[in-house]
Amino acid sequence: MVDKSSETIAEKIAKAATDKKGQDISILDFRNFNTITDFFIIVSGNTKRQVDVIADNVIKELKKELKPLGIEGKSGDWVLIDFGDIIVHVMTHDMREYYQIERLWKDIPTLGV
Repeated sequence: MVDKSSETIAEKIAKAATDKKGQDISILDFRNFNTITDFFIIVSGNTKRQVDVIADNVIKELKKELKPLGIEGKSGDWVLIDFGDIIVHVMTHDMREYYQIERLWKDIPTLGV
């Protein structure tokens, strides 16, 4: 069974990232796989400052519905926000190119954004 509420929240996160000019947004859908999360959302920003602004806006827009379980890498090239069922990766283009997270999970379906 697919959980629509986590999908709705994933879409809201993508919109919050877009509102702060987040780029190349990918939503990897892990719901039909045996994992500990439903979605990975990967977003690029042009600078460290923009990465922070995008991450802050995601947290702000979700604060009424969901509080992060953890935040890693504030003020860096890569901020990870753990919402439990949804993990958000906000990173600079260079960091995203270097780690190529999508390549690790190339067989996972994506949601359109």
